[in-house]
Amino acid sequence: MRITNLLLLVLLLALGGCSVPRYSLVSPVDQPGLDFTQGRWLLSDEGSGYNYQQLYQLAEKDFGKYLGDRLSRVSVTKGLMLQKKIPFNPNRSLIKEMYDGTHYDYLINIKCRTVKDDIGGTVDVNAKGNTLADERINRVSLEVYDLKRGEIIYSQTAQGVTTRQTNATSNVNVYRSNGGMIVGSYNRIFKDIREKSRK
Repeated sequence: MRITNLLLLVLLLALGGCSVPRYSLVSPVDQPGLDFTQGRWLLSDEGSGYNYQQLYQLAEKDFGKYLGDRLSRVSVTKGLMLQKKIPFNPNRSLIKEMYDGTHYDYLINIKCRTVKDDIGGTVDVNAKGNTLADERINRVSLEVYDLKRGEIIYSQTAQGVTTRQTNATSNVNVYRSNGGMIVGSYNRIFKDIREKSRK
């Protein structure tokens, strides 16, 4: 069954076009890197749904390469006193409360969302001659808090954008799914972290 699906996808790509998403930092502020050589780190993972679970698994793997057993996920760590939803851009007193409730040094907070999706599915049949310039936009935001100092030490948002091809020359166009674009947006942020951080 998997081979049949793979062959069908290859055939669709051969017959049609493929719209490649563009990934960029939304507000490319020059952020300092992170110091992975010290401290205990928590990964906040309170979001629900497949896209969030995929994102948390990817973040756990990527950050875990540098942190090893010093990285824990909030949902599986016992004894934490932490509010269910951690807001973005928390004030100093809330970050300090997180330290008092966890006694961890750093917390990674990730959010994702679909901003716009005029395209719908991942395959556009009868695309030839289409004049609609519809878009699919997905964003991922990632913040890291120094809980002891009560500071946000890293904050970045990246987005993926794909546009329906107008006046396509083929009958079939293939688009990246929302989940795939969320992963691509996260990868853009982690590339920024990886390039700047102390490991």
